[in-house]
Formats: sequence, C-alpha cells, structure tokens
Amino acid sequence: MTYRSEIDGLRALAVCSVLIYHFFPNILPNGYLGVDIFFVISGYLITQHLLGIKGNFIYTLKYFYERRVKRLFPALFVFLTITALGLIFILINSDYENFISSLLATKTFWANFYFWKDGGYFGGNDQLKPLLHTWSLSVEEQFYIFYPSFLFFSLWAKKRFSLSTIFFVGVLTISSFFIWIILYQIGGENPAFFLLPTRIWQFGLGSFFALLDLKKYSYLLRLSYITSIVSFILILLGLLIKIDKQLQTLLVSFGTALFIFFSLNKKNFVIFTLKSYLLTGVGKISYSIYLYHWPIAVALVYYYVSDPPLIVSLLGIFLSFLLGLLSYRFVEVPFRYRFNFKSSIMLIFTCVIITFSLSKFQSNYNDKTYFDGWAKMTGTNYRCPINSYFPYGFSRACLLAEGVINKKNKILLLGNSHAQMYAPLFSESLKEKGLGGILLPLNNCLPTITINKDLSCFKYAMRNLQTILDDQDYNHIFISMTWYNHKYIDKNGNDVESKFLINSVIDLINRIRSVGKTVYLISPIAIPKEDLSSELPRKLKFNWLTEDEASKKLFVDRKKYDQEFKNFNLKFEEILGQNYIKVFRDLCDLKNCYFVKNNIMYFSDASHLSKNIMKELVLSKRQITNILKALE
Repeated sequence: MTYRSEIDGLRALAVCSVLIYHFFPNILPNGYLGVDIFFVISGYLITQHLLGIKGNFIYTLKYFYERRVKRLFPALFVFLTITALGLIFILINSDYENFISSLLATKTFWANFYFWKDGGYFGGNDQLKPLLHTWSLSVEEQFYIFYPSFLFFSLWAKKRFSLSTIFFVGVLTISSFFIWIILYQIGGENPAFFLLPTRIWQFGLGSFFALLDLKKYSYLLRLSYITSIVSFILILLGLLIKIDKQLQTLLVSFGTALFIFFSLNKKNFVIFTLKSYLLTGVGKISYSIYLYHWPIAVALVYYYVSDPPLIVSLLGIFLSFLLGLLSYRFVEVPFRYRFNFKSSIMLIFTCVIITFSLSKFQSNYNDKTYFDGWAKMTGTNYRCPINSYFPYGFSRACLLAEGVINKKNKILLLGNSHAQMYAPLFSESLKEKGLGGILLPLNNCLPTITINKDLSCFKYAMRNLQTILDDQDYNHIFISMTWYNHKYIDKNGNDVESKFLINSVIDLINRIRSVGKTVYLISPIAIPKEDLSSELPRKLKFNWLTEDEASKKLFVDRKKYDQEFKNFNLKFEEILGQNYIKVFRDLCDLKNCYFVKNNIMYFSDASHLSKNIMKELVLSKRQITNILKALE
C-alpha cells in the first residue's frame, strides 16, 4: 500500500481538534468530531490494506489480526499501566474503583457500551472518567472483528474485489447511516454516539472510496484539484461552525472521505500543507497522543475541581505530545517493526497483571477519605432500560412500569432529566397498583411552549405536547422539570426573565386540561448546584476546603428556598390542589433543606436526585400512591 503523507496530515488535524476540545472546549466546541475523521480514515486504510494482502482465506485473516495486535495493543496496554500507576496518587478510593471497572471494559474492548450505560460524553461527571476516550478504540476493534472477514472472503472467492463487494459496502454504509439518524431521534445523542451500528457508516464511507479507482473516472479526475480543496473546507466547516450536531458530523465525515479520494497524487496548497514535515510527524504519533491526552486533562480538572489555569492546560497539551512521542518511539515502533507477535502478547499479559494488582495497593493509599463513601451511596441518575425505548412525539419514551400493561388510566411523566430522575419512584408505585405508564423526557429542554431554553426546544416541546393531546390512552399527565435555569428565551429568541416561567407552566397545564386530561405537577426542590459527592472529597483531599467549610455545603437555609419558590408553591397549590406534589417536604424541615442527612447523599450530581434515594421520599410517595389508588 502506497504511503500517503496527506492522510497523516489529516490525522494531525483530527488529534489536535480533539485536544483543543478537551483542554479548551470553548475555543473549539466541535473538536470532538476529530474522532469521526479517524473513523473514516480507518475505513479507507483497512480496505486498502486488505486489497494488498495475497494468500488463502485463513492466512490473510491471521496476517491481518497479527498486524492489528502489534500496531495497537502494546501502546494501549502500556498506556493503561502507566495511567493506573499515576492515578493511584490522584483519585480518591471510590473513583479509583470506578476507574478499575472502566479499565476492564477497555481491555475487553467493551468501553463504548460501558460508558454509554454509565453516563455519556457531553455532560455530568464524564469529564472525570480517565478512560472515557477509549470508547472509540472499542468501536474500531469491534469493526475490525466482523468487517475484514467479509472482505477476505470476497477476495478469496472472487480473486478480486468485484462490484458485488462495492454494492455490499454501499448497502452496509447506507443502512448504518439510517440507523444513526433514527437512533439519534429515538435514543438521543449518547447511543448514537457510542454504538458500533451507528458508526459503521463512517468506516463504510472510507471503505467505499477505497474500493473505487479514481483513474477510471476521467471526468472526476479533472475536478480533483478543486474538489479536494472544497472537501477540506467541508471538514473545517464541520469543526468550526455551531450548527445541528448531526449536520456537523455529516460535513466532517463526507468531507474526510471525499478529500482522501480526490487528493490522491494531487498537489495544491491544502495538500502541500498537510504533507508538511510537522503535520505528518504529529499524524504518525497521533494514536499515542490520543491515548495519553485525556487522562492528563481529567487529572487537571480532578485536582483543581474546576477548569485549570491557562498555563497548566497548555502544559497538559505539551505533556500529551511528549508522552505520545515517547510512546511512539519506544513502544509503537519497536513492537510494530522489530518484535514478533509473541513478544506483543507477553507485554500485554504483563501489563494486565500489573494493572489489576494496583487496585489492592490503592485502596490502602489514601488516608483522607472524608465524604469518600458518598460516591458509592448516591447511585447514578435513572436511565431507561434500552429494551424499553420507543418513539413518542419528538422524544424517546420508555415504560415506567415494565411488564405492566394496563390500557386504562395510564399515566405519562413529562419533562426533562428532572422528570426522569423520579422514574424509580413512579415505577414502584405503579407496579404496586398494577397500572402502566411511560416516561417522556426532553433533555436539555423544558416541556413548555411559550418560553424555553433554546429555539430548537420549542419545536420539540410542541410536537410532544400535540402527541399527548391527541393520544387517548394517557389521560393523567405528571410534569417535572428544571426550575433553576435563569436564562430563558421566547419563540423569537428574545431573552425572558425567569419569573415568567410560572406563566409558561400555567399555560402548559391549561392546554393539557383543555382536552379533558388531568395534570399533576412536581414541585421545585432545593439543589446543591455543585456535585457534592464528587467535588467535596476532592476539595478536601487537595486542601481546597476545610472540613468545617465542607460541612456548611450540606444544606441550605429553608428561608432561602422559600424566598425563591414561595410564589411558585402557593400558585400551583392553588391551581392544582392535591395534584401538586410537594417533594420539598421530604427534603426540608422548618430550618433547612438538606442535600445530605444522616450520612445519606440525596443527589447524584449538582441537581439530580439519586435513584437510590427515592425511598427517602416518604411523603411524596404517599401522595403519589393516593393519586394512583384513585385511578385503579
């Protein structure tokens, strides 16, 4: 296979985009799409490589996988060992235990499923997961498992790659593309982001163009000079402009595939730049840079419990390049070119033994474990079981009481993630009464249609509302939502003061009531506004807080809560009566509203109640149970 230095230049662009995004997300908010560039490149190169292999089916398969192991595994397992050693001195015990779990997922190339189920990529505590970035490596390895077999078989059976092969790759690519579009709408961005079926189309794009011979298409050949420039501009637009995430992904993915295809043996200022010594050098070590950069970024945020200083972040980028260079020079190159397959396997085995032996040592290392146990007690935010997903309105809905089917008096829990967090509470109560129900969350938006958080939210909220109004099955609508976002806009994009939110909620209630449905509203609650289970232990470990200062963050004065939400509570109790579910009664007494009480952490992050704490909501459950009892 002919070496193409401009592809290494593309790799440099990809890895630099990811680094900037992870160290300075505000500068390049689309930088995570650098991973998409890697996927397209991988699809192209793996196909080119397979085209060049000669031999029988078994031999070619064995040869391919041995090369993959030598190319990827030594650097990965050495990286995991170094990371496990370094994090002993940084992570608190509970976080290191979580790290060990993710380590196992990474070593078995299941990290994409692990991190998808454990959280996501775009929020929460995901920025504190040192191996989060290995999800992409798992996707690649999963692709390598099934894809080469078909191409090898095609080569063995046909003695060449026929049009049927091209057709298969095209069908596979298009099918994955539509799965990606559909799952994005039904399941949200996280499953569409992490799972192989929704990523195959990017590998397929690269593979499809690798199977085509540009020289056979003279009319395309004449356009290749300008087309390579235009396709590179598409990549830059996807990385730089803030538009719909799916459209950004399309621009970057198709731009990369077209550029690789049309830049073959061509010269222009773009290709000349990408072929420069600096960019090709960065591209060659991009794999190792990618491995090391994220744990460094996580360690800095973990230590500072916020964004680190500018100079520290710059030093983090420098260290990423340095470790990437050392890994390339002393691990990648030797095991790729000088050591045999058995040497690679021995190194991998040694690294596995070392990393898992470290967990025992770490558990006895930290002596300052104040609040450390909270992380274990909180539990994560509630997530719908994947087998319960189904499309409803503009959202993916899920069953609240799985296995319970009751067409009469079904309930619907509407809102965003602050409705989703109450799902365990409703699920238990519904099962006790033999009633059915669904959860309809619209995350990062409000269910209201007169004011909202983003212009796109209006379309989504309106579609969900119209679906509810037209649906005769769900006549009891429970609403829960975020109350603390102090920046809202109207349908024209004009800023609206948060005090008008109450009117928007009343409008929503009246619209639902107008078709004969009953509405219930869950009250606002006091929230810590910082992730106590994660941040307080770190602030204490690194001496950012004293224990006395930390203890004062475990509650807020009841008067402060009443001052902020007194009008809300009085107004909605007047409108809804017993249908207004006052959850704050379980979290507050006359003096304080608690975030931690009797060593029980109520919140899993800065604003969401933990699913394990639902049992503490005694008064709320009683109120919900009484409501459901009347529906039997």
